[in-house]
Amino acid sequence: MMEWISVKDRLPDPYQYVLVFSKKQGGEPSPLSIARQFKTIWEMMSTEDESNAVACGDLTWYMDAHEITHWMPLPKPPEE
Repeated sequence: MMEWISVKDRLPDPYQYVLVFSKKQGGEPSPLSIARQFKTIWEMMSTEDESNAVACGDLTWYMDAHEITHWMPLPKPPEE
């Protein structure tokens, strides 16, 4: 079973896509996202556009490193 890893304990390998959990300053926890880490920022990926149509990850945005609290490796894809 995979468990969340605190960014205080360790970070993923550079450019490795992982699941992340974030909490903006003073705010509520945000939904899970797929992201990869670059030094002091995280590149966040989205699979949906504003109309909820699948966009295959063509939407990206960036978050400061202090907004990401935990991460975990992506699960293995299904075999079939």
